[in-house]
Amino acid sequence: MTMFARIYDRFHVIAMAIEAMDGVRREELRTKPEEVAAALLGTDPKTRRNLLWGMRKNPSGWNAAQTHAMHWLQHSALKSARARRLRMALNDQGSLRCRGARHA
Repeated sequence: MTMFARIYDRFHVIAMAIEAMDGVRREELRTKPEEVAAALLGTDPKTRRNLLWGMRKNPSGWNAAQTHAMHWLQHSALKSARARRLRMALNDQGSLRCRGARHA
């Protein structure tokens, strides 16, 4: 019987987290458009696009419109906001683990 170990590198773990986060965002936009519009203070397609790219990027790469959209998302009770926080926590955890491994 052969034994295998499943190994994921940091890039693919984050890619899977972004894919899951996008799924949550799409589902929420499809099933609860009124709640999303209320959280983002409007239904402007540009705001939704800024939300899409803001969720995928790190905060240091946001432009002014993405910062505005993400500010309102982060202060909402949407599932998309929770998915974003989990993705960023996973990203931070990977950074800490990588730094600790180099110094060990």
